[in-house]
Amino acid sequence: MISRFRDNACLFYVYAGPRTGKRGRPKTKDGKIDMKNLDLTRMEKMEMKDIEGTAYTLIAYSKALRCKVRLVIWQMPNGKKKLFFSTDTSLSGEEVLLYYRTRFQIEFCFQCFVHITKCCQGNYEGDGNGIFYVFIQVTDDQHLSGETNF
Repeated sequence: MISRFRDNACLFYVYAGPRTGKRGRPKTKDGKIDMKNLDLTRMEKMEMKDIEGTAYTLIAYSKALRCKVRLVIWQMPNGKKKLFFSTDTSLSGEEVLLYYRTRFQIEFCFQCFVHITKCCQGNYEGDGNGIFYVFIQVTDDQHLSGETNF
């Protein structure tokens, strides 16, 4: 699953130290992630060409999901932070952002189609395929103009 957390999500650093040797469950969490004061020594800076600001990635523990996630923290130039994640920790941070952005480009096509069908409801006379042709034309125009990254 690839999605986005709320800005105030409860996330923890993953404990990577040695086991204590004591009885009981091993330690998994190593302190809460403070979004106002990020510990950059525990994160890897991402080199992204097509976004403004800086992005960092790390493996974190999500309290809400109760599992480890690949977390991408995107710090925009205005100071706000967006939190993207994937439950597949083997993905890189760049892949998480790429897949998340692609998802909304696909959803745009469906939203466009719904809008066209609502606007043309009852006003179209013909073989019934006109709305579909308009949908194909709009998506082709976007693809050729470079607005989408299919």
